[in-house]
Amino acid sequence: MKKLILLLFTLCLLISGCSQKEKTPEELLQEAYAKAEQLDSMTITGMLDLTVSAGSELVIPIDLLMKVERGDKADPKDDLSYTEITAEVFGQLSNTKTWVKDGVSYVETADRKYIGDTAETPEPAAFDAGKMAKAIAENAESITATKSGDSTVITVKPTKKLIAAILEAGSAEEISGDLLNNEVLESLTFDDILITIGKEGYVDNILISAAGEVEGVNMKLSLDLTVSDRNATKVPEFDPAEFTDEPEPEPEPTDVSDDSKMLEVTFEEDGITAGFEAEKDSNIAIVFDEEESFVDIYDAKYENERALGLFIDAEMTDELLDAVRTGKDGYELREEATTAIGPYVIGYSPQETDIFNPDTIFLAMRYEGYDLGYVMVGFGSEEDFLDLLDNLSFYTK
Repeated sequence: MKKLILLLFTLCLLISGCSQKEKTPEELLQEAYAKAEQLDSMTITGMLDLTVSAGSELVIPIDLLMKVERGDKADPKDDLSYTEITAEVFGQLSNTKTWVKDGVSYVETADRKYIGDTAETPEPAAFDAGKMAKAIAENAESITATKSGDSTVITVKPTKKLIAAILEAGSAEEISGDLLNNEVLESLTFDDILITIGKEGYVDNILISAAGEVEGVNMKLSLDLTVSDRNATKVPEFDPAEFTDEPEPEPEPTDVSDDSKMLEVTFEEDGITAGFEAEKDSNIAIVFDEEESFVDIYDAKYENERALGLFIDAEMTDELLDAVRTGKDGYELREEATTAIGPYVIGYSPQETDIFNPDTIFLAMRYEGYDLGYVMVGFGSEEDFLDLLDNLSFYTK
């Protein structure tokens, strides 16, 4: 998801200012980015809905916020920026705030403040507005402009070549090179990009949507971005002295067999290793997503994703276990037991809840004695999920 969000913030560059003279759509875009280069500051707010579907659906709503203050317009390296990303997965809310000052990123999460990896900090000089406009004009299948009241709507019909060109124009080399090879990007088909120019001559809104299939899983995204507070934006204050060196990375598997039938994830702070082992002849391949800390379970050929798991804290796990046992929010209990690891339930959500989408089969498990739980949802039928569990063992050490 980190790479996908980098892609989306690159597309934020499509928002800027624009003159509404009687020009061709291509000329309007050229003027838009030329005018944007004169802005002292701006705010971009947006909502991204990311939907992953393989039998049942997982919807991840993401709120986006970006604020930029520009110093010397001839030297983008002294720009001050602030981004805030709020996402919800399985009902668990995550919020990340990032300031970039003098080429250094300062990251704040719910439990820590740290100095980010400079290799992942976009180079301001790489965001070339003129190159962006040229990329759109030369690589779009078509560009048209229509009036809508006091506004003008520019419709850009994108191509794979256009998306790649936008990334090349708007990203640092090390980021764009990674994204251009990203399987998600290659698999998505983008709908028309709609850029709305308000009566004051600035781009006020942009709508982007795309869909595709990645490793057997259907994915859809819808992005709605709005720009405001031009020349009036102020980046929230922060104290760089409060930020420490970057923390240790999220838990990673310490032992994964070559055939991906075994996975171990160690949580050093809690002193526990969570293990997963599939039967050798089962139709299961286990993969740990180091970037998002998801446990992805595919079929043995990696063609279809059968389930997705996420580690959560003990409090949330206990609340979910109690909700399933009591039938709160319409949950249906399929199975309940206590193992050497701790209690678990297999539940079914026939309707939408704060955590699950309708028609979702899932497992919730508590690691007794530790501040740790695990939730896994099935992407296929209930029978497929139960078959998966019959061929998958959980253990700790």
